[in-house]
Amino acid sequence: MMNLRFYIIFVLLTCVSCSKTSTSDLIIDNDSQIKLKWFKAYSDDSIQKNKIALDWCLSYLGANTTSLSSSTGITFNNDIITLNIDHLELTEKAILEFQKLHRIFKNSEEYNVHDAFDIGKYISMTLGSSNHYYKIIDAPNHIDYYTSTVIFNELKGYVDQSSISLPDVHRVISYSAITNNNEQVFISSEINPNTQEIKEFETLERMPNRQLKFAVFDADGFLIQNANTFVSRAGKPAKCIWCHEVAIQPLLTQQANFSDYLSYLQLKDTLTFYNSKLQNYQNNSWDNPNIQNKSLHTNMELSYISYMEPSSERLSKEWNLALEKVKELLTNIPTHTHIEFPFLGVLYHRKDVISFSPFQVILPPTSIREVSDYEPNLLTN
Repeated sequence: MMNLRFYIIFVLLTCVSCSKTSTSDLIIDNDSQIKLKWFKAYSDDSIQKNKIALDWCLSYLGANTTSLSSSTGITFNNDIITLNIDHLELTEKAILEFQKLHRIFKNSEEYNVHDAFDIGKYISMTLGSSNHYYKIIDAPNHIDYYTSTVIFNELKGYVDQSSISLPDVHRVISYSAITNNNEQVFISSEINPNTQEIKEFETLERMPNRQLKFAVFDADGFLIQNANTFVSRAGKPAKCIWCHEVAIQPLLTQQANFSDYLSYLQLKDTLTFYNSKLQNYQNNSWDNPNIQNKSLHTNMELSYISYMEPSSERLSKEWNLALEKVKELLTNIPTHTHIEFPFLGVLYHRKDVISFSPFQVILPPTSIREVSDYEPNLLTN
């Protein structure tokens, strides 16, 4: 009798447990997987374009979205994209950092409201948030990591007419050869031309997926969120990505020649040579048409810009409020037109409207490319 009673209780408990565990619950409990929601932001916007945006974002974060074999990691249906980072050949460390972020995102009120996380915000909180970007790509905490482990060419380049450095700052370019593992590092040292004092460092490194990763270090060599505005216009790593896209930047203007450095033409030819090597390596390795067509990275910019600078129409969908109600709420909030993409219409800055959200949200950075008044740091542990 006792055995029968135990069996009945066990069966009942099992049934109750099963009744509360659906397939979707199991997906939500898997922190490698997350649902991302698309909110239409302009007339030609589509879920397909935002899938391409995610392809590019993740490739810049080291994932293998450059191959068609990664397609199982990103799927979409209607207005929901399902991302599974276990299928993208990320490093173990990157997967752990993504899982931490996913756990926080999925426990938020905004995720609960939509049963998904805004895809534009997802890009803003990964690629567009320096602290999170550095964690995912495993940027070193100090420039010594490169100077002590990488063999650089003895001759360096000298740039006295940089479009990035301020007029009273020159750049010294150090570079390594391409290794057998197709790795390469460039360091730009921002210097005072009169005293040779180093003011800042910026690094560019080739990743195994043939993309580039970027980092900024202060005068003492420590990793920092963005370039010092008194030194350069480099901004945050996301701005480096926006400018470089998938290339080693060639010299845009003629430079003076300085003794003990590569001549202007030598440096120009060197940068052109290594950029050609990178482009050929990418073109021969990438078989995902969304990545092969390198102009499609613009979809990524449009996705995060549409989140960071939303229209009232987008906010109406996002907040599930009538358009007239949104406009009424934001009557006194200034608007603008985007200088690069005027077709996005009349826009607000997210930092100006975020307090009007009818549900609690995780605060994004106040800027993606430039110095940010607030920079989220959810990966401190």
